[in-house]
Amino acid sequence: IADVTAECIKKSLTNADLAGIYNIVPSGETNWCDYARLIVRVASKLGKSMTLSPEDITGVTTAEYQTPATRPLNSRLSAAKLKHDFGLDLPHWECGVSATVKSILSLE
Repeated sequence: IADVTAECIKKSLTNADLAGIYNIVPSGETNWCDYARLIVRVASKLGKSMTLSPEDITGVTTAEYQTPATRPLNSRLSAAKLKHDFGLDLPHWECGVSATVKSILSLE
């Protein structure tokens, strides 16, 4: 986030048209189920003993997971404006999650 912000500031100093609100999000789309599956998959590949496999994790629909707060049906953010205006394309979300899991498990 810091590197992207610094690049945006640098470019906007020479182009006043680059003002506004931008989403800084990795590329790709996911949901909580696929996010959890990736964590288990990466941990398993790193040799961690797991009591479940990624396939054991099943998703639920919003209707099946009742919460007091009303959840949006679509909460995806788009970085298309960031890419268009600044030419920045962030890595796929799996890269960041995998790196974080590896980092956390290496601290154990």
